[in-house]
Amino acid sequence: MNRSDALVDVAALAINDEQLDLIADRIAERIADRQFVSLVDAQTLAGRLSVSVDWVRRHQAELGAIRLGASVRFDADAVVERLRSTASVAALAPKPRTRRRRTPAVELLPIKGGA
Repeated sequence: MNRSDALVDVAALAINDEQLDLIADRIAERIADRQFVSLVDAQTLAGRLSVSVDWVRRHQAELGAIRLGASVRFDADAVVERLRSTASVAALAPKPRTRRRRTPAVELLPIKGGA
Protein backbone atom coordinates (compact mmCIF):
# COMPACT_ATOMS: atom_id res chain seq x y z
CA MET A 1 0.00 0.00 0.00
CA ASN A 2 1.43 3.35 -0.99
CA ARG A 3 0.95 6.62 0.83
CA SER A 4 -1.85 7.87 -1.40
CA ASP A 5 -3.93 4.75 -0.64
CA ALA A 6 -3.76 5.55 3.09
CA LEU A 7 -5.23 9.03 2.66
CA VAL A 8 -8.99 9.22 3.14
CA ASP A 9 -11.34 11.90 1.92
CA VAL A 10 -12.46 13.70 5.09
CA ALA A 11 -15.78 14.67 3.49
CA ALA A 12 -16.56 10.97 3.01
CA LEU A 13 -16.25 10.49 6.79
CA ALA A 14 -18.86 13.09 7.69
CA ILE A 15 -21.68 11.59 9.73
CA ASN A 16 -25.01 13.01 10.70
CA ASP A 17 -26.44 13.37 14.21
CA GLU A 18 -28.48 10.18 13.97
CA GLN A 19 -25.41 8.14 13.04
CA LEU A 20 -23.45 9.80 15.84
CA ASP A 21 -26.19 8.88 18.35
CA LEU A 22 -26.11 5.25 17.17
CA ILE A 23 -22.34 5.12 17.62
CA ALA A 24 -22.61 6.68 21.08
CA ASP A 25 -25.29 4.15 22.09
CA ARG A 26 -23.13 1.22 20.96
CA ILE A 27 -20.14 2.53 22.89
CA ALA A 28 -22.28 3.05 26.01
CA GLU A 29 -23.58 -0.54 25.75
CA ARG A 30 -20.07 -1.94 25.51
CA ILE A 31 -18.87 0.09 28.47
CA ALA A 32 -21.88 -0.91 30.56
CA ASP A 33 -21.13 -4.60 29.92
CA ARG A 34 -17.65 -4.28 31.41
CA GLN A 35 -17.11 -4.51 35.12
CA PHE A 36 -14.84 -1.90 36.56
CA VAL A 37 -13.09 -2.58 39.83
CA SER A 38 -12.71 0.27 42.28
CA LEU A 39 -9.45 -0.27 44.11
CA VAL A 40 -8.89 1.68 47.31
CA ASP A 41 -6.04 1.92 49.79
CA ALA A 42 -6.18 0.73 53.41
CA GLN A 43 -6.98 4.19 54.78
CA THR A 44 -9.93 4.69 52.41
CA LEU A 45 -11.26 1.20 53.12
CA ALA A 46 -10.94 1.77 56.87
CA GLY A 47 -12.99 4.94 56.54
CA ARG A 48 -15.70 3.18 54.56
CA LEU A 49 -15.90 0.33 57.06
CA SER A 50 -15.55 2.55 60.15
CA VAL A 51 -12.61 0.56 61.44
CA SER A 52 -8.99 1.46 62.08
CA VAL A 53 -6.33 1.32 59.38
CA ASP A 54 -4.45 -1.07 61.66
CA TRP A 55 -7.46 -3.44 61.62
CA VAL A 56 -7.56 -3.37 57.81
CA ARG A 57 -3.83 -4.13 57.63
CA ARG A 58 -4.09 -6.98 60.15
CA HIS A 59 -6.91 -8.57 58.10
CA GLN A 60 -5.65 -7.74 54.61
CA ALA A 61 -5.39 -11.40 53.59
CA GLU A 62 -8.99 -12.11 54.61
CA LEU A 63 -10.15 -8.90 52.91
CA GLY A 64 -8.57 -9.94 49.60
CA ALA A 65 -5.71 -7.46 49.43
CA ILE A 66 -4.17 -6.89 46.01
CA ARG A 67 -0.46 -6.09 45.90
CA LEU A 68 0.62 -3.51 43.34
CA GLY A 69 4.34 -3.27 43.81
CA ALA A 70 4.91 -1.84 47.29
CA SER A 71 1.27 -0.71 47.57
CA VAL A 72 -1.67 -2.73 48.84
CA ARG A 73 -5.12 -2.07 47.42
CA PHE A 74 -8.56 -3.53 48.04
CA ASP A 75 -11.59 -4.07 45.81
CA ALA A 76 -14.08 -2.16 47.98
CA ASP A 77 -17.15 -3.92 46.54
CA ALA A 78 -15.63 -7.38 47.01
CA VAL A 79 -14.68 -6.56 50.61
CA VAL A 80 -18.24 -5.50 51.42
CA GLU A 81 -19.57 -8.74 49.90
CA ARG A 82 -17.11 -10.79 51.98
CA LEU A 83 -18.12 -9.01 55.14
CA ARG A 84 -21.79 -9.63 54.41
CA SER A 85 -21.27 -13.38 54.30
CA THR A 86 -21.62 -14.88 57.76
CA ALA A 87 -18.64 -17.19 57.40
CA SER A 88 -16.28 -14.32 56.68
CA VAL A 89 -17.65 -12.17 59.47
CA ALA A 90 -17.09 -14.99 61.93
CA ALA A 91 -13.54 -15.44 60.68
CA LEU A 92 -12.77 -11.73 60.94
CA ALA A 93 -14.49 -11.09 64.25
CA PRO A 94 -12.16 -10.40 67.15
CA LYS A 95 -11.48 -13.50 69.18
CA PRO A 96 -12.80 -13.19 72.73
CA ARG A 97 -9.98 -13.05 75.21
CA THR A 98 -10.29 -15.64 77.89
CA ARG A 99 -8.46 -14.94 81.06
CA ARG A 100 -6.46 -17.91 82.12
CA ARG A 101 -6.32 -18.59 85.78
CA ARG A 102 -2.75 -18.89 86.81
CA THR A 103 -1.76 -21.50 89.24
CA PRO A 104 0.93 -20.20 91.54
CA ALA A 105 4.38 -21.65 91.18
CA VAL A 106 4.75 -21.73 94.94
CA GLU A 107 2.34 -22.74 97.66
CA LEU A 108 0.63 -19.71 99.17
CA LEU A 109 0.15 -19.20 102.87
CA PRO A 110 -3.40 -19.67 104.10
CA ILE A 111 -5.49 -16.60 104.88
CA LYS A 112 -6.29 -16.16 108.57
CA GLY A 113 -9.85 -17.00 109.37
CA GLY A 114 -10.30 -18.79 106.07
CA ALA A 115 -11.12 -22.42 105.71
